[in-house]
Parts: sequence; structure tokens; C-alpha cells
Amino acid sequence: MCIIIFKPEGKTIPESLIREQWTANPHGAGFAVKLENEKYPIFFKKGFMKLEDLLNDPDFSQFNSEEFELVLHLRKATHGRVSPLLCHPFPVISPNRLMGRSLAVMFHNGTFGVRIPTSHKNTKSDTLFVAEFARKIGLKNFKHMLRYDILNRSGSRIFLWTADGKLFKGQWHSYRGLKLSKPIVNYRSRYSSRYGSYNYPSFNFWEEDTEPDYHIYFNERGEKTIAMGHSGTRLRVLRKTTEGILLEDGSLWDAPPELEEVIEAGDIVEF
Repeated sequence: MCIIIFKPEGKTIPESLIREQWTANPHGAGFAVKLENEKYPIFFKKGFMKLEDLLNDPDFSQFNSEEFELVLHLRKATHGRVSPLLCHPFPVISPNRLMGRSLAVMFHNGTFGVRIPTSHKNTKSDTLFVAEFARKIGLKNFKHMLRYDILNRSGSRIFLWTADGKLFKGQWHSYRGLKLSKPIVNYRSRYSSRYGSYNYPSFNFWEEDTEPDYHIYFNERGEKTIAMGHSGTRLRVLRKTTEGILLEDGSLWDAPPELEEVIEAGDIVEF
């Protein structure tokens, strides 16, 4: 389920590490670097569907040096098809594209607690859906949601890189001066049977995803929806009060504290 590698200044990402991790995450790669004294300081480039294209890219070769901080993502598709545009990173306040500059980009390893409308399941991943959601609510609100784990209830690892800093979420691991979103896995062990032999990894149990208590998504009409349950009851938010969230049926909903700051009039709540 993907891997993110953060390289600080003074380090490089070894080619041997990239090659080994590509074995388990072969569905595309992308990277980002922060360039100082630029209006849009985060430069990103993605859509490398072949390992050699990444390793031979002149920009990656330049920035994977001791002079720069750099983040690399190798994808293993779990939501959405295998596609250059679904590689990471995703700009979070500008349209998704294969290369460019931005005020902020996001890398993700795991599964977000969001539901993608059926009409977009083949064209969008959960991470792209969340990045587009960030464009709608603004960077300040999006950072608040990440800090308080409103979107990340399943233990995902997230790296948000903005013009004013870095945000690591989830359980990260140190490896020879690098930060990795999951432990190094040895793919050189082999299993043999009469059907042939293959490489196999061994992951720690903490990487297993658990279902979040609620989901935040945009429905087919583009309305922000908070799914709390499966009773079929759908109520619109009228306004916030000191006693709770006033819903269209006149009831007051005692929303979870972490949701109170992001709920707005007009949102839909599913119970």
C-alpha cells in the first residue's frame, strides 16, 4: 500500500532502496522538493510508470542530492486505476497535474475514511478526492482537519508540505537518516512450490486499516456529507448553536468535537 520516503538535507535516497521498494509498489512514482525564495516554492513531478524513467529523470537526479530536502512516493494502487495522474503527490490548492509548482502538496500511504461516488471510482483515488476536497475548504481548514485526524481515522501516513512548513501524520520509521512511512521489507525471501516461486514480504500488523467512525465525502450533487451510520436518515444542517448542531427536523445533534469546526450550514448528515 505505497511507501513515502522523506530525505533531509545531507542525505540521498540510495538507488538500491528505490529499486527494492519499487518491487512492492510498481504503479507509479512522483517526488517533490521545496525551492526557497519562490512564490510557489513546492516543485513536484510525477507519473513515472517505469522505474528507469524515474532514475534517469534529470530533475530527480538533481534534487536527490545532499543539497535538497526531497520526498519520494512509490504507489501501489488500492483505490482508483493505475494512471500517471493518480500518482502522488497531489497539489491541494491547485488542479491536479503531472508537474508544476504549488503552495502545498500532499503524499499519502494508507486509506482515507472517505467514500468516493460511484461515478468517480475508476477515475479518482481516495487521495485525489481528498485533495480536491481541500481545494473547496481552503488550506487552513484542511490542515486543521489533518492535525485533528478528522480525515485520518484509519492510521494512514500523510505528509503535507506547504510554503510554511511540513506536517507528518501517522507512524513513521527512521532508516539511515531517512523517514519512511512504513518499515523496510525484505523482498529477497522466496517461497517455492510445485506452482513456481515468488518473492513475499512480511508486514507489521499496525499497517492494517480499520474502519473509521464516520466518513466525510461529497455526494453526487457536490454537497458535503458526513456519514455517521446506515439507518437511511439524511438531515441537512441549519446552523450551529451553543447547545449543538441544529438540524432541519428541529433536533439538536451533539456532534463529535473534532467535527464541530468543519460542519457548515447546508451540509448533509447521514445517521
